[in-house]
Amino acid sequence: MQKFQNFIKKLTERISLFSKKCKKITLVFDKGNDSKNNIKNVNKKLSFFVVGSLKPSEHKELFEIPLEEFKEEYETSEGNKVFLTSRLMDIYEGEKKVVITYSNELAYKNKVRVDKALNKALNQLKNIQGKLKDSKWTRDELLIKVSKIADKQWIKGLIEYEVEDERELSLTFKENYEAYDKIRKSFGKNILFTDDLSLKAKDTLKVYSEKNIIEEQFKTLKNPYIISFTPMWCWTDKMIRVHAFTCVMALLFIRIMIKKIKDSGIDLSQEQIFEQLKKIKLVLTYMTDSSVGYKLTRLNDTQRKLVEIFNLREFM
Repeated sequence: MQKFQNFIKKLTERISLFSKKCKKITLVFDKGNDSKNNIKNVNKKLSFFVVGSLKPSEHKELFEIPLEEFKEEYETSEGNKVFLTSRLMDIYEGEKKVVITYSNELAYKNKVRVDKALNKALNQLKNIQGKLKDSKWTRDELLIKVSKIADKQWIKGLIEYEVEDERELSLTFKENYEAYDKIRKSFGKNILFTDDLSLKAKDTLKVYSEKNIIEEQFKTLKNPYIISFTPMWCWTDKMIRVHAFTCVMALLFIRIMIKKIKDSGIDLSQEQIFEQLKKIKLVLTYMTDSSVGYKLTRLNDTQRKLVEIFNLREFM
């Protein structure tokens, strides 16, 4: 949170002139950066609109909204349907449009993740229960072991347990079905908000989803087979700055490549484009007269278009 506050301060200083020339700028950030002060700084110092994600634990009442009210539809770039509903709420010292999203695919993933973690925890507690007679654990030691298992992320509150040490150490536990039913209502849902009240629910989700483009670039920077920002094989501040500069320039070149490909009518994600480029192989053929021949391996339609776009045959 402190780093984000510093970022807002630097952002204010660096683009105050830029913001005056633009009619509408929207800053997108995740729920980890939500705070009254951050949003106030963005609104007052930068005059930006905000699109963000709310913490589910602070707005559990929104998960009680029945799915019948999710009447708007939005199709993701992967072709999945997301259902939306929205309402105005007073949060972060002002009226905001809150958009609740629901996805069947996400709901399934959430259920599988929670069920898997819950079953694993129940089995671990059964194993501990079976070892109690031969153990030399104190009550506190057992309580620590049990809480580490039962209070893990995703399943906290889903297992009720009790540790007793009257005559002998004992552990009892059971699944909390009421708590599971409450958390089940959150499966597949996200809560977004914006202070731009003119923004439609679909557009709010679209703007928020575009932050994935930035997150994808961080993955590209870290990918050891593409840019490989780390590990840095340098130690001085000067060389580290040079290394960071060349990596960012490489990322810019990649984005130019992606734009050129998109402009040519190839509708693939950045990851899919990398995968197609990696499959383009150059074969060297050594002839009996000591000459060398160059030839590309068999290409599919997409790879053939990529070869044409970047004129790769010129380098053979």
